[in-house]
Amino acid sequence: MSSDIAHELRTPLTTIQGSLEAMIDGIWPIDEARLVSLNDEVIRLTHLINNIENIASIEHREDKLIKVDTDLSKLIQQVLNNFQSNLEEKRITLDYQTEKIIVAIDPNKINQVITNLLSNAIKFTQTKGKIIITLKRVVDNVVLTIEDNGSGIAEKDVPHVFDHFYMADPARNRQQGGQGIGLAIVKAIVVAHGGSVSVDSELGVGTIFTVKLPLNN
Repeated sequence: MSSDIAHELRTPLTTIQGSLEAMIDGIWPIDEARLVSLNDEVIRLTHLINNIENIASIEHREDKLIKVDTDLSKLIQQVLNNFQSNLEEKRITLDYQTEKIIVAIDPNKINQVITNLLSNAIKFTQTKGKIIITLKRVVDNVVLTIEDNGSGIAEKDVPHVFDHFYMADPARNRQQGGQGIGLAIVKAIVVAHGGSVSVDSELGVGTIFTVKLPLNN
């Protein structure tokens, strides 16, 4: 993981250093557009570092879960409300099938799980696509699925999507702001709750993420 972190940090730092040197040497003018671009790289770097700290603290159980009885269906609806403009912008049809389920979870952490999965679904679903969200009880678990008919994931990449810094299509992901750590954070949070997360995907067809959380934990 250390080499992965070094690689991810080196890319924005190299960009920032190269741009600053070009300005210092007089090759590039110091104008607003270039300063804004540099600031964007600093923001991306800060976000990456925050995510690294986040996943490290979760995986090492330093970030304690604060569990409270939570209506998971309401929590999902709150996240959906935050993405309403994104869904409307791409004219994505949303099918939301749920039942009221109270479960002891850390709502802030599970909010992050839902946010990351829904963000991915929207990002890789084409205009006028469809996303289906279901929430139900299955024996002693609550099962959440987020399904899209987007670009899908190649078979060779599916086993690695939860790895740190893994991106199935690095160029496309970085272009869209990805850093290859969002799904690793999802897995860390779900596992910390005693649950599991899996993915089923076919390239060009779509993807289904399934999160299972124990009802009694």
